[in-house]
Amino acid sequence: RQQLVIIQRYIHRMPRNVFHAAERRASVVIPLCNVNGVASILFERRSSKVRTHKRQVCFPGGMLDEGVDSTIIQTSLRETEEEIGIPREKIEVLGILRCKWHEVANMAGNAGNPPGG
Repeated sequence: RQQLVIIQRYIHRMPRNVFHAAERRASVVIPLCNVNGVASILFERRSSKVRTHKRQVCFPGGMLDEGVDSTIIQTSLRETEEEIGIPREKIEVLGILRCKWHEVANMAGNAGNPPGG
């Protein structure tokens, strides 16, 4: 638990500047977990039946749904529950890693924010 507090403090000290807003926003979760007493990062492998990025290893995440999500954190929790089945009430969000959204959008076609939890 002490290591999580250290990570959380570091995240909260990161700059909070938003340089440019992006039209399309997405969230990618960096799930931290404990596997047999070892701190780990949880990845998922995409299905071969999806439209894009078939069978790629990735973090859970997806597009903000303005009709459902009022914050990017809600997007993260919803997508994590949908994709890997972890109920949102079992997830502790440590913070949001800030980025220059316009740079991410230029590379990926949308702007993503990775919450860690």
